[in-house]
Amino acid sequence: MLAAATADLSQPDIRREFLDTAPAVVRVLAMTEQGIGDYRSFREAEVCIDDEDGLWQRIEVALDDRGRLTIALLENLCAAELEDVLQDPVKQLIQEIRSRVTTGFESMDRSDPITAGPPTSDFITLNIDSLDFLRYAGQVEFTFQGAFEAGFAASVVRSSSDGGGMDDLQGDARVSGTFSFVAGWDLADDPAQVHVGDCTIEDWEADLNVG
Repeated sequence: MLAAATADLSQPDIRREFLDTAPAVVRVLAMTEQGIGDYRSFREAEVCIDDEDGLWQRIEVALDDRGRLTIALLENLCAAELEDVLQDPVKQLIQEIRSRVTTGFESMDRSDPITAGPPTSDFITLNIDSLDFLRYAGQVEFTFQGAFEAGFAASVVRSSSDGGGMDDLQGDARVSGTFSFVAGWDLADDPAQVHVGDCTIEDWEADLNVG
């Protein structure tokens, strides 16, 4: 087992032997104790979040056994591509994050009103950490849960404290949190008719600075 864990898989013969024998090891582990043979794999997806500017967002999807089965059902039973299911929720999530950042800047100082311009992202990281499914009443429901982290900058205008004009400032924000959304497929529907619900921010943390 130690030799397998430290094997140089860039060598064709070692890689071939590893691929031939590893599935048997996983099966033996699974029979030894429930859940012990489970492992996490990763898959990347990219969706377009702005057709006009051609902006794309990468999402890293972590998959355990249940997650891999969920993806298999989604893509094989429902004939739906993962990227198509993620498209609208990811766009909605990023719009909501930007909206909250703007609202956060503008509510920082009640005494001197602040107006914030559209925030531009330094980075946005999105991860899907959990996928699951449930069948009920003639439908299959797919649940997606994940986390985000992002950094933004925005032009901020604040009324001068002496009332003599406006101060042009720079706003910086670092935000993080969790999100979830649900997709459903009616067993009577044609394949690829997966209905995707709204994306909800479950937890939200923000560190905003203006200066």
